Amino acid sequence: MFTHLLIVLNAKKSPDYLVEHSTRLARAIKARVTIISQMDISTKPIDPLDWHIRKIEAEAKLNQMAEQLRDINIETQVIISEKLDTGQLIEFAQADQVDLILVSKQVDNIDDMIHALLKQTNIPILVVPQSGFLLNDAIVTTCYQKILIPLDGSQRAECTLPVAAFLAQTCQSQLILAHVVRKPEMPRHSPLTAQEANLTEQIVESNRAEAVRYLEQVAARLPGDVSTRLLINDNIPLTIHRLADEETVDLIVLSAHGYTGEPEWPYGSVTNSLIAYSTRPVLVVQDLPVANSQPSVEQQNIMDRSSEIRRA
Repeated sequence: MFTHLLIVLNAKKSPDYLVEHSTRLARAIKARVTIISQMDISTKPIDPLDWHIRKIEAEAKLNQMAEQLRDINIETQVIISEKLDTGQLIEFAQADQVDLILVSKQVDNIDDMIHALLKQTNIPILVVPQSGFLLNDAIVTTCYQKILIPLDGSQRAECTLPVAAFLAQTCQSQLILAHVVRKPEMPRHSPLTAQEANLTEQIVESNRAEAVRYLEQVAARLPGDVSTRLLINDNIPLTIHRLADEETVDLIVLSAHGYTGEPEWPYGSVTNSLIAYSTRPVLVVQDLPVANSQPSVEQQNIMDRSSEIRRA
């Protein structure tokens, strides 16, 4: 499924942890790698000699990274750009059949590049936080051991299943399917009456019972080691964050939109929270066609596989 990884580096941040994470993933799934890096040309006016020296230094560093990957039989190429323009980045990714883009995150927000990628391309995006490159993994060929898949019962959320199943089979990972049942919102000044409180509990119980059946059905369609988690909480993003920590998962795979996600926005509130605040790597699959773009071959394959899983 994933055969060509694009690692996007920003020289100003020097995210070596992203390369480390990508190396583990590329070796596990036997994918080729392209590393694209932005030169640090923050000094203005730009001195031609200084620019040339910086370019040589950037090329040397990238080539050193590439050689380390080639030494473990990972086909690797490097590209240096003076400016990482998102449009050019996406154009290259589509032209060179990139099927997974890896970017880094060092602060608690979604920067302009991540936002633009989620908005302008259907290629899945893997966001790796500074602490998320499997430092404690002593076996180089082992990648993810636990993968968390938040599901809300919608077909949108299920577009992640082929991706997660592929990674789980390749890395011999455990899949954890999670669903959070939320109490119905009843904003009001006065407290609920006993009858209203009882009605709320009935709704929650009905949704819980349906969620149990739903998770069992999805788990039965997936190969390998699959377990389910059903939780009841009013705060869905917080519950998923806590579950990821409690289960010590190595990766969270989720769709850009869930049941309530608005198609006008590139991603929903739960996805926004997980990308911005999770200390775990987050792989986002764009479930809706982006504006002025057709789904990539890989994205169409994911959609087709998702339909097959739902029909199974």
